[in-house]
Amino acid sequence: MNRADTTSAAVLEQLRRRSADPQRRVLFTGATVVTMDPRLGVLAPADLLVEGETILAVGPELDREGTVVVDAAGTILAPGFVDTHRHAWETQPRRIMPDVDDLGGYVMSTLAGHAPVYRPEGMYTGTRLAALTAIDSGITCMLEFSHDSRTPEHSDAAVQALIDTRVRGVHASMGPHFGDWDRQWPGDLARLKETYFATDDQLLTLRLAALAALATDETGGPLLAYGPELARTAQDLGIGASVRSRPR
Repeated sequence: MNRADTTSAAVLEQLRRRSADPQRRVLFTGATVVTMDPRLGVLAPADLLVEGETILAVGPELDREGTVVVDAAGTILAPGFVDTHRHAWETQPRRIMPDVDDLGGYVMSTLAGHAPVYRPEGMYTGTRLAALTAIDSGITCMLEFSHDSRTPEHSDAAVQALIDTRVRGVHASMGPHFGDWDRQWPGDLARLKETYFATDDQLLTLRLAALAALATDETGGPLLAYGPELARTAQDLGIGASVRSRPR
């Protein structure tokens, strides 16, 4: 083991020992810091100090006392990217249609084919894997357009997956397009809010998800269109709405 490996192992051990400390201070040193602050701009080289989950300071040669020091020379520190629309629950069947290049093919294969047989365990696995891969790609905030809220248990599993990854995100809940489901949506949004989204200062946010244009179910009846009724539901619950346009 060379010196760099030894140093990295020692830093990781310090981070693990203090992982439960809400006041844990981590100092990243010598990086190029993209602050996104018009007054500060890009600082290089610079340090970045984090206490718990809060950035306390950015600048050159910050005080190291009481911190776990991470040598970040040669790296770029920047705010995480935001993915504004991801069907996280679909991670498992992703890339199974390499030759499908139209919306209809996707709808019939995924939404009509795979979604109706998804169980809550599948919702959890897909959503958590999507969140982890997002974080690995530098995406630290993700809107999950979860349009397979087939039962309350399906919704619980999707939300729990986001909680367990500690990603900053939005659970945008929507009923499925095809197959049997409990018809609990959108009424179940009230339970979800009470159970998982009691405060506004947490990593996750709840939204109602819907289509902008009229959608139809298997019988040709209206389904999941964002109109006055769904707008009132969101307003009554005090939550936002994520509305996806639908090609005609």
